[in-house]
Amino acid sequence: MIKRFLIFSAVILSIKGYSQTDSTITDIAGDSINSSAALNIPIFSTSGGDLEGDLEQQDVSSLLMSSRDVFTQFASFQFGAARYRMRGYMAENQLVMINGVNVSNLETGFSSWSNWGGLNDVTRFVENRFGNVANRMNFGGPGGYTNIDSKASSFKKGTRVSYMSANRIFQHRGMITHSTGLMQNGWAITVSASIRQGDAKNMPKMYSPGTYFNSSAFYVAIDKRINDKHLFSFTGFGAPIEQGRSSAETQEAFQIAGSNYYNSLWGYQDGKVRNANVSKTNRPMLMLSHIFIPTNDTKLTTTVYFNFGKSSLTGLNWNNAPNPRPDYYKYFPSYSYMSGDTVGGDLATSNWTNNINSTQQINWDKLIGMNQANLWTDPAQAGNINTTDTRARYIVENKIEDLKNYGFNTVFNKRINKMFLSVGANGNIYRNRKYKVMEDLLGATFWINVDQFAENLGVDPAFAQNNIDKPNQKIYKGDKFGYDYSLNINRGEVWGQME
Repeated sequence: MIKRFLIFSAVILSIKGYSQTDSTITDIAGDSINSSAALNIPIFSTSGGDLEGDLEQQDVSSLLMSSRDVFTQFASFQFGAARYRMRGYMAENQLVMINGVNVSNLETGFSSWSNWGGLNDVTRFVENRFGNVANRMNFGGPGGYTNIDSKASSFKKGTRVSYMSANRIFQHRGMITHSTGLMQNGWAITVSASIRQGDAKNMPKMYSPGTYFNSSAFYVAIDKRINDKHLFSFTGFGAPIEQGRSSAETQEAFQIAGSNYYNSLWGYQDGKVRNANVSKTNRPMLMLSHIFIPTNDTKLTTTVYFNFGKSSLTGLNWNNAPNPRPDYYKYFPSYSYMSGDTVGGDLATSNWTNNINSTQQINWDKLIGMNQANLWTDPAQAGNINTTDTRARYIVENKIEDLKNYGFNTVFNKRINKMFLSVGANGNIYRNRKYKVMEDLLGATFWINVDQFAENLGVDPAFAQNNIDKPNQKIYKGDKFGYDYSLNINRGEVWGQME
């Protein structure tokens, strides 16, 4: 029976009606008016729900598509997990903004909602439009646009505390948010923090065995209204996440493992669960905006921002050794049967069905034992076997991306009789350094920095060297190896439209 997502308990305490207010602008006479009315911006708002667990790894937040439309609900919540795309558009065709700033990845065009995951209270209020429609903050795409308003002055005074328990990606979640609202002295402060925890390192008890999820999140926003025409706004947020992942499997793996939640990425090491693919992300974002409203029908918004931090993903690597992944295609019964080896197929079926010798999972202790038994002989000293140093056959490597993204965004809006003019400019200096680091030698002394696939091609041995300046370079824990390069993107954009 397929398990369903369960929420065991939820407690929410609200004080002084925490919610979002309509933004206001002020004319020359000092009379406050609603900015949406003044600029005639049609807005579709949704408060969303609290089931953001699955959304941390998605490109588009299904919660932002909540409506009473049956098709939209099923396409977002049910089919979205299978990467079903409404109207066939990929997520790169949808513009995602925070306070008018495009937060899509410059390399892929996708938006990572995990960068602000857990900050539901301050990111649930959005302006959302579908299709290739006019956008007064940026130039949208065929998938429409979403803008999250997270300025401190956009929230009423109040405090909200909530707790949730679930059994899917995380087990416990606690959040607290407090906002002062826009005070008489012109200041507004909003802070929010959350923690989500789902620890399965010691036993495979989560929704998908061997997975775990630990995350915290923080948010602070400070606004200062200088006078009726000038408002300065600062927003900073981040969401450090550590997650033990699950694998994508074939139908054969699910059938012979006897579970639709089979996960090949973990195994026992010294009696404790260890996941080979652990992802970590910590990419805070800082934004400083100036909003200038000289008249009722004119508005200029300028923002400078800085997005930085690292993301990483560990994984197994090996050299001159059998593939350590239990779901390697040659280890399945179907491979033997298709090769005409009936005996081998029956044996593989028996091993998989009964999980003999940890057939279904990574055998960490076996990998460590093979490393420790692999004594190293330096080619320059043939015949002189070193009895202490061992060359790693198996390792855990860590693929790291170190991001620094500087940017600015300015938008000018002007109503001219029955027309509405929007003009904008933005730019980025984007630097993303990508490299691999030795995470764990699994009991060995060192790793040789060569490409095993190039070695198997029978070509010049120099082609197998990852570092041709240092042939057969020894890699120790914490060393960089394999590749190390930077991706540099300098982008400038100007746009304009008349409605």
